[in-house]
Amino acid sequence: MPQERYVIIGNSAAGLNAAEAIREIDGEGEITLISAEDTLAYSRVATPYFISGEIGDRTLFFKDAQFYRDLNITPLLGKRVTAVEPAQNRVVLNDGTGIPYTKLLIGTGSTHQIPPIQGVDRVEFFPHWTLEEARRIKEKAAAVREVVVLGGGFISMLTINAMHKCNREIRFTVVELMDQVMPRLLDRQAAQMLEEQMRQQGIEVRTGAEAVELAELPGGRKRVTLKDGSLLEADMIVMATGVRPNIDFLQGSGIAVQRGVLVDQQMRTSVENIFAAGDCAECADFLHRERTVVHAIWPTAVEQGKVAGANMAGKRLEYPGSLSMNVLDAFGMTFTSIGLFQEEAGVEMLSFTDPERRIYRKLALKDGRRIVGLIAAGGAEEVRYMGAVQS
Repeated sequence: MPQERYVIIGNSAAGLNAAEAIREIDGEGEITLISAEDTLAYSRVATPYFISGEIGDRTLFFKDAQFYRDLNITPLLGKRVTAVEPAQNRVVLNDGTGIPYTKLLIGTGSTHQIPPIQGVDRVEFFPHWTLEEARRIKEKAAAVREVVVLGGGFISMLTINAMHKCNREIRFTVVELMDQVMPRLLDRQAAQMLEEQMRQQGIEVRTGAEAVELAELPGGRKRVTLKDGSLLEADMIVMATGVRPNIDFLQGSGIAVQRGVLVDQQMRTSVENIFAAGDCAECADFLHRERTVVHAIWPTAVEQGKVAGANMAGKRLEYPGSLSMNVLDAFGMTFTSIGLFQEEAGVEMLSFTDPERRIYRKLALKDGRRIVGLIAAGGAEEVRYMGAVQS
């Protein structure tokens, strides 16, 4: 039987777990792992703690060079895939090199969602997604006093919390388009608790606000113009307006995409020998099988990578579907969200609030008996409810 040539695009949770799953089954096939970043594997979810100074490089990097040698993986770091050619069974790198494969995994993760704000191409701003971007933020945060943060989602909260720990003198203004922070993960009541906690720590929160223009000012200062005419000045702009699947290089490949790369329960794409996993994959929703979703969540990428890798090596495993979940530990409180939290037909919402202890819990029940969602806000112990719902 001919030896397999596995190619994995991506050096993070999905790609690495796929490689390990392959090696558990196939010890002989060639594995080539390609990454646009030129570093060894690091924990993206740990970069806020790197910014705050709570961890260093040793903790941040969770795979060393020996890992690739032990699994007989050929890493091509600092190489970007510009095209996938299914008819030729090869990928093309930015230097023109063609890499052949018999099985391919697309695990390219997410990239920034930059809004079309006037002047965005002429003003320095700081996104937070990669390690290099975290290094830039860490360096800049030590010397600034006023920061405008565009976006009030999960990444925004992590970045502000990290920068606040790094430099207590920073005055933050958060500009969020929706009428609450973290609209994809929290309901209105939980969001109000978070906003109140932020304001108590001196963070200005502007919801229902839209930035329409950015401009450079003398001395390196920046100006943000809001739709209502308000002007905000700052030393630094953090761009935290969300992420999207990193799949632009698939244009013209014939691989079916919508928001992400469409996959079945085996993490297989519309092309028989090509798989996708992680933030770039669009799969069935665990709670609504008729819907497809993209969840940029580390545990999801890990599980999808394991399933994809095993199937690439000849097994037949199925991924049960993706479930939205996240935990935010910031500003002195913990916010947990999993599954459904918005009203819908057939779902009953039960809630408990204790204002004195700053506790809020909301449980979603399907047909009066099946738990399909939870929000819990309060102390760190609230995380335990997520485990109960998952089980």
